[in-house]
Amino acid sequence: MQKSLQDVQAQVAAIQVRIQATTMDLEQRTRQKSGKGKAGRGGPVPHRNEPAARTDVCRAVTDYDLARQNYSEMVKRHEASDTAQNLEEHKAGQNLEVLDPASLPEAPRSPTVSPLRESAPCWG
Repeated sequence: MQKSLQDVQAQVAAIQVRIQATTMDLEQRTRQKSGKGKAGRGGPVPHRNEPAARTDVCRAVTDYDLARQNYSEMVKRHEASDTAQNLEEHKAGQNLEVLDPASLPEAPRSPTVSPLRESAPCWG
């Protein structure tokens, strides 16, 4: 579990690096296209790979989102296994014992009938 969590963290870091590199490449190409990198004829340098760079950025972002979701799931699983392990170690819920067993009452608690009521059944 710990190793797979580290693998996912490594994947997330690698994808973040790819996103940064592709973003920097895209920014550089945009700057060149806007006029800072002009060809000999005075026009901007055409870039045939610009859609490919955008596709790479989209793919890297998608990969990053998937890796982040996978990482979140792994963290939840890790926390759940830690909780289960702690419960097992401390045997929570298994240390229940009866302190005072239940007993039946010796006399009825209610209804209480007064002695006068028994002797005089018809008082109105």
